[in-house]
Amino acid sequence: MLIRPADLSERDIYELMIGTVTPRPISWTATAAPNGTRNLAPIAYWSAVSHEPPIVSLTIEDRADGGESDTLTNMRATGEFTVNTVSHHQAKAMLITARKVAPEVDEFELAGVTPAPAAVVAAPLVADSLISIECQVRDILRPGSHTVVWGSVVAFHAPDRIFCHDRIDRQQLADADRDIIDIRDTIDTTPAPCPDNSDAAEKAK
Repeated sequence: MLIRPADLSERDIYELMIGTVTPRPISWTATAAPNGTRNLAPIAYWSAVSHEPPIVSLTIEDRADGGESDTLTNMRATGEFTVNTVSHHQAKAMLITARKVAPEVDEFELAGVTPAPAAVVAAPLVADSLISIECQVRDILRPGSHTVVWGSVVAFHAPDRIFCHDRIDRQQLADADRDIIDIRDTIDTTPAPCPDNSDAAEKAK
């Protein structure tokens, strides 16, 4: 099947993208406004860009009214943020932080999430996340419908149990990582039954 994005609606392209680029763990992104108000928001589009220097990328959507999200506003103002993994025991709180609230609302307090101080940046960490990454904003781009933020990594936080000889042990990480939420865990992944295409597939051979 050949699919041309130009022939699809925006929603269809979105569904195709999230169905193709997987697995994709959620970045529970924390920022702080210049006045100290803490913001916490789940971001589904994020990834590594480079390891030398270490850089991560987050893709942030606008508000429904077209305005800039509080997360992005804080990033522009302070130049800092943290990325935190989300585990299943945090799912309810994470969904609360996905709500659109006023900028003056402390979303750590709103969702009952415990913050922890970061080592380098002013933005807080999520205290009970398995892995947290401290970042300083490197660049902000607008290539399309969303804003892309590149962050230079200045510190990692991870439990000792997933390390072996100063490196993350993949088996230990896999054991611990079973609890980390992927974007697929937060959406309805039970679509309507699809027609049987086995005959068409057989003829195409």
